[in-house]
Amino acid sequence: MANSDRVAEFSTGEIGSAPLRRRARERIHWLVDHAHGRTLDLGCGQSIASILAGRRGCDVVRVDREFDRLESAATDRRAETAGVARRIAFVNASGAALPFRDGAFDRALLGEVLERLLEPEKVLAEVARVLRPDGLAAITVPLGHTPDHDQVCTFYPASAADLISPFLPVTSLAIVDTHLRIVARPPDAPPTGDEGDAMALVHAQQPVLEQHLHDTEVALQEARHRLAEVEEESRSTVEALRRDVEELRGDLAEARWRVAAMRAQRWWRLGAALGRARREPTRAWRLPREVLQIVRRPSQWHDPPRRVGPTTLGSRVSIPSLSPPQGPIVRPDLKVATILDPFSALCFRYEFQCVSFGQSDWRRVLERQRPDLLLVESAWAGNDGRWSHTMTAGGGPRAPLVELVGWCRRRGIPTVFWNKEDPASHDLFLATARQFDHVFTVDEQCLLRYRARLGHDRVHVLPFAAQPRIHNPVRVGDGRVYDVAFAGMYFAEKHEKRREQMQTILDPARDFGLHIYSRQDGSDPRYRFPDKYARHIVGTVPYETMLAVYKLYRVFLNVNTVTASPTMCARRLFELSACGTTVLSGASNAIEQFFDPGLIAVSDAPAQTRRLLASLLGNAELRDRRGLRAQRTVMGAHTFGHRVDALLETVGLGTARPVPLVSAIVPTNRAGQLDHAIASIARQRYRPLELVLILHGLEVDPGAVERQARAAGIGQVTVVPAPASLSLGHCLNLGIDLARGDYLAKMDDDNVYAEDYLTDLVSAFTYTDAGVVGKLAHYAHLASRNVTLLRFADEEHRYADLVQGGTMVIDSRIARRLRFRDLATGEDTDFLRRCRREGVRIYAADRFNFVSVRQADPSMHTWKVSDDDLLTGSTVEFYGPAPEHVTV
Repeated sequence: MANSDRVAEFSTGEIGSAPLRRRARERIHWLVDHAHGRTLDLGCGQSIASILAGRRGCDVVRVDREFDRLESAATDRRAETAGVARRIAFVNASGAALPFRDGAFDRALLGEVLERLLEPEKVLAEVARVLRPDGLAAITVPLGHTPDHDQVCTFYPASAADLISPFLPVTSLAIVDTHLRIVARPPDAPPTGDEGDAMALVHAQQPVLEQHLHDTEVALQEARHRLAEVEEESRSTVEALRRDVEELRGDLAEARWRVAAMRAQRWWRLGAALGRARREPTRAWRLPREVLQIVRRPSQWHDPPRRVGPTTLGSRVSIPSLSPPQGPIVRPDLKVATILDPFSALCFRYEFQCVSFGQSDWRRVLERQRPDLLLVESAWAGNDGRWSHTMTAGGGPRAPLVELVGWCRRRGIPTVFWNKEDPASHDLFLATARQFDHVFTVDEQCLLRYRARLGHDRVHVLPFAAQPRIHNPVRVGDGRVYDVAFAGMYFAEKHEKRREQMQTILDPARDFGLHIYSRQDGSDPRYRFPDKYARHIVGTVPYETMLAVYKLYRVFLNVNTVTASPTMCARRLFELSACGTTVLSGASNAIEQFFDPGLIAVSDAPAQTRRLLASLLGNAELRDRRGLRAQRTVMGAHTFGHRVDALLETVGLGTARPVPLVSAIVPTNRAGQLDHAIASIARQRYRPLELVLILHGLEVDPGAVERQARAAGIGQVTVVPAPASLSLGHCLNLGIDLARGDYLAKMDDDNVYAEDYLTDLVSAFTYTDAGVVGKLAHYAHLASRNVTLLRFADEEHRYADLVQGGTMVIDSRIARRLRFRDLATGEDTDFLRRCRREGVRIYAADRFNFVSVRQADPSMHTWKVSDDDLLTGSTVEFYGPAPEHVTV
């Protein structure tokens, strides 16, 4: 078979490092050890396996599809003795159509072949055909993905066994270094005593595979660290070069200005006129008039050019592309006719079916798609400009809007107006608000004014919010690589308090690498940032791009147009907090209303801003903790889902959506851990919560355990005994069968689970497409050394292949469909592998609120790994008890 495998060159030392060469030689010798009698060689390290087998007295047929490779192999054969050369034959053929009779070979060697084939099944079927009934195939394939450019298939133990077994039942499977070594026999082979069930062979390799994954992740961490150092060095070099270029450009512009300024002086112009008269005597008669004009016109002065600073322009900022997801829609059966601005339209589209229309086609659209509700917000140019200024026209709203509201009212369709421009534009939108059944405002202080001026009390508060589908902590690109940013508009002629806050918040940030994303391009002087900010302006980006920008900065700045309202604040506060981004803001009463003290850093003086920025930028742990708590606050009470629930309940279209039930499945075979396990579940703030406790071989009274759990505050409890003979996977399936939850949390009896552990993980299902949520970055406590480590520190807020087994929260539909395999160890890794194979995404959340506890006695754990192995690639965080440190 033709491939670009260079195992022979590795084995002979022509290429590769010493460890790679050693491994290649060992694989070839393992293959050749299985050669016997008449042997078929399919692509084993160019010709070296054939030659080695020939030296051992085997009759070898080497098959390759590419003739030039056979010519190279023939050259190698000529270097052998005549006896060896006679035993080696070469055939130009495809492995998918071997030109040999059935049962022609005793052995087949396939070294690094299957992973390079689009249809490996055809080759396996042919190999099975040409092997004798008592024959044997020895196969090697790389474990997992490699950087080899022509690798087509990726193999793990189970996937390799699944592929090979239908053609050649697997009798032996082992992981050695970075490869799988497999022995398989024809289906009708006589018994030899070494047969084994394929999946049992796979499961036997689970500890080896876990160790391999651990080693790979450690190597990956080290590589990422080295890459980060190189990138930082490169970034610093590029930045220095850019500063040099900007400095030279500034020098050039200043030189040009000096030349122009000199030429504009009166004496220069007089000299130039005299010079022209001397060079062209025929023009001398014009000289008196030119001199008179120069004398009458004063010297012309122009301001020097503005220097461009070191953080200027969007080319300095790399923004990854981020497209808003298409769905899902939370209430697909609810149809709402809407007039919204682009920001709100994007946020509401995940909550219900939005029916959009214009002034000319609204009747036709709504008759075809009859809505359950009309929702109109105070938009200056709603529905992409199709309702531009229809709400603020002189004399009240324009006729199409009045007719639309009347059409809905006659058909019993509730109408809602949401004024998000209160209080600043309260009067502008008041006449429009009069048309609607219900009025919602972002400012609680406007309620009395509305009720007095509208003559009814159907007026309610509906603050801004975040939309988890687009405002969330899921990492983009390389994460938070920049320091400080501000996004918004500058008003030169109004909103004086806002300008004052800008001076308080933005001015000190100029010394901390400030980037400004302006809503205006600067062409209109009314919205142009002052010159002192010019070198910090990145540019103007669309809102969809801003969703990625939110996640690129360590600190984001905020200022408030309205400061006295208890409910009106910038929507960006909710959006940034939902992303886990640390926010430094000017003062606002609403911040105190919505966020606990300290979650949003607030400053009312430049010196205070400077101190806060230095503190936040210098302390990643502080940022991460504040960010998580602010994120939890928003996800728990201030999303568009919460706002829509309140709105629908107010207008009589339904009640709040039910909160999903979580079932914690806890198997335990240690009576001494029962108190700890029950306390871990009872501690959770998340409700509704069910405990399914599996007493695995324990001689204790299930009724007494259930009463203990209920007394601890767990309302829904199921306790079931299970024989000690059952595997851990079997026990987990018992839990799945008994659990009633929408999400199933696999929890261990000895780990530490802080109060908000489940709250944070369950919320991730609202902003990801994951079917399994857990933690890959996590703390681990080594009881033998009383030390707590941080493992896989960089693996937060991202989709992953694995999560820590004691942190798996699973969509119950997936858990019931895939279930756990009947395994004593490695059942969680096997489950996650099958999830990936089924297309189920796995999300790794933050590192906090969980500790994996490794007891001093290794026999208390099913995963056999040493403390030294855990220390490798981990960071020692602290000594002593872990809960207080990891709890956020």
